[in-house]
Amino acid sequence: MAVNCNVRELALEVLAAVEKEHFKFNDTLHTQLMKYQYLKKQDRAFLTRLCEGVMEYKLRLDYVIDKISNTPIHKCKPLIRCILRMGAYQILFMDSVPDSAACNEAVKLAKKRGFSGLSGFVNGVLRNLAKEKESISYPDRQKYPEKYLSIYYSIPEWIIGQWVSQYGLENAEIMAMDTVSRRPLTVRINQCITDIKSLSSEWEKEGIVSRRLPLNEAAKKALGDKVFDELMDTAFYLEGIDYLNIYDSFLKGMYTVQDAGAMISGIIFKQVAGYDKEDILALDMCAAPGGKTAFAAEILGKRGRVIARDVAKAKVDKLKETVERLNLTNVVCEVRDALDASDELFGNVDVVLLDAPCSGLGVLGRKKDICYEINEQQIEQLILLQRDMLKISLEYVKTGGYLIYSTCTVNKRENCDNIDWILNEHREFQKYYEAQLLPGVMPMDGSYIACLRKERSK
Repeated sequence: MAVNCNVRELALEVLAAVEKEHFKFNDTLHTQLMKYQYLKKQDRAFLTRLCEGVMEYKLRLDYVIDKISNTPIHKCKPLIRCILRMGAYQILFMDSVPDSAACNEAVKLAKKRGFSGLSGFVNGVLRNLAKEKESISYPDRQKYPEKYLSIYYSIPEWIIGQWVSQYGLENAEIMAMDTVSRRPLTVRINQCITDIKSLSSEWEKEGIVSRRLPLNEAAKKALGDKVFDELMDTAFYLEGIDYLNIYDSFLKGMYTVQDAGAMISGIIFKQVAGYDKEDILALDMCAAPGGKTAFAAEILGKRGRVIARDVAKAKVDKLKETVERLNLTNVVCEVRDALDASDELFGNVDVVLLDAPCSGLGVLGRKKDICYEINEQQIEQLILLQRDMLKISLEYVKTGGYLIYSTCTVNKRENCDNIDWILNEHREFQKYYEAQLLPGVMPMDGSYIACLRKERSK
């Protein structure tokens, strides 16, 4: 089917919505791809790479453009900023696109969007960049390592500084590099309705290439042998995927998309829920989109139920879709703010799951726009929110029960510092498990998991 549209213009619409309206990048790109899903696969791939590439390298692109342009990019109109970044990304990173095409198409976009008067400026900047791209200099790596990492991998310098102070320069660089690396789709098997052998056969029929999570000593050390071995039997990388909802194996609920780091909460849940207990009640306080809820429900089966809550109806609707697709009948979905305590559940829950709102600094490889929006003041507010949620979550845990706390960040203040604070305030709880996962250093997103056991009543 012939399509009368310019793929670069579709990319500009996505990037402009993020730049001007502060829309979430992944949601905006997904909406655009679904709207134009009749495009050829090659065009969709170009649209995706151009949008993701500009988002991944935004600070580096701005740095390079400012080296070339007499007008700093922050003083340009938002649409012109986006057009310049798109052109610069193609020139610097897309070998398949001739520099002349990147320049010419950028000029056409500027004119088409009502900026004919600035088309000469766009043309001049990009053509000069094409001439000088081999001689661009970056901050001195030896003298200013944090500034270099910030520009080269496009992460605000204060975040790089935090990583260096908490994990050292070597790990900070690996984590920074991971934010611009291509990453496979990770899924978790629904062991309630299938097994590895059956699902592998199904994937083969559908033309999907699957492989196990790679062995990684850093992850094994952080997780412990038992949890790591369980993860190796649970997490798979998939390749050759187009749209998931065209595959029967997905529609039948045989697996669900979930990063390996996010699976650890479920593996710990499996340990503490055991197989010799009945009538287990689990509460997932911030459940959407439902990966952890689903894992817990699959583990429990008929032995218990999960109350899954989230603050917004739209989120709970998505949660319900996940539960229904996976054929889970032991989940009750509710719209409820985690800060709105349920007195009737106090002291009555066997396992509480709290995947708390956080800075998201462990998932920049999937959501790079987070680092351009978050600031240190917002993190301070998040820490206060996390502690308020933790205090309520502890009230639900029965004696002998467990709290599993998790985030998708690598910031110690949101992670181990929060747990140390809780343990100091609530001596009736003891630490059962704790792991900090670093993206790139380990083959998964960055995340933190801690499990606390209530040894006695207050």
